[in-house]
Amino acid sequence: MTKFTPLILAALALGMLAVYETPAAAAVASEFNQALHGEYMARAARERAENHHVAADLFTSKAQAAAANEYVSPENPRDYEIPPEYFGELYDARVRLMRALDRGGRAALPAVAASAQKNYDCWVEEQEENIQPLHIAACKEAFLAALARVEPLVAEPEPGPAPIRPHMVIAAPMPAPMPAPAVARSYLVFFDWDKSDLTAEARNIIRTAAANAAAARAGRVTVTGHTDTSGTDRYNMGLSVRRAEAVKTELVRQGIGGATTDVLARGELDPLVATPDGVREPQNRRAEIVF
Repeated sequence: MTKFTPLILAALALGMLAVYETPAAAAVASEFNQALHGEYMARAARERAENHHVAADLFTSKAQAAAANEYVSPENPRDYEIPPEYFGELYDARVRLMRALDRGGRAALPAVAASAQKNYDCWVEEQEENIQPLHIAACKEAFLAALARVEPLVAEPEPGPAPIRPHMVIAAPMPAPMPAPAVARSYLVFFDWDKSDLTAEARNIIRTAAANAAAARAGRVTVTGHTDTSGTDRYNMGLSVRRAEAVKTELVRQGIGGATTDVLARGELDPLVATPDGVREPQNRRAEIVF
């Protein structure tokens, strides 16, 4: 067997490092991307040690993109074969993560925000495998712990009362005006069986919801898609996504900003009317608009 000289071994070691490390690029990256680079590299090393080479390559490529100061987004569970019973939780968690990051979480707590993103990706990757419950739980709990530290720093502040300036003259109270009628902040849009296209009645409801959201100056609008219990869990989850996206598209057409509209999907998990499996219930084929 050929023996390698120490010089050759050193060169090989340096070559291996060059595949997975990008220290020069990381030095010019943002503080968040520097932290994200380190988080992903650590995860890649762990996956490679467990002979999970596909996952290791994924995290390595994301680490390299972060080191180059590129925008690196969290994984999307739609791109994975997630068991249907876990898809809704992962999807909703990604919405929370993106909201926290986009509202300033990357700058407020860069290291913690990077940990949240890496552990979310870890959760998605482990949940698709769905063979190591302890690993799934560890990634999920680490993600939730990091997110819980970032979210309060970027939450929209509640408006407080206007301060009374010194020496302000307080006039006699005027008669209270008649209260304006309350604006509904929740709307239901119903769909035909196995359909995600909007009926004329659905468009009217969305038009009303959009007008009232604009009048109320709603900061965010959430659309959640649902199905009845006919069909498989996996198919229904996808159908509920399509229904929610159809409603969002119409809201945007009616003037509601797409960047302020969140889309969630619950499949058949939260029926309006409880039914046995396989029942075509019109009240459960819906999307809910809340602002």
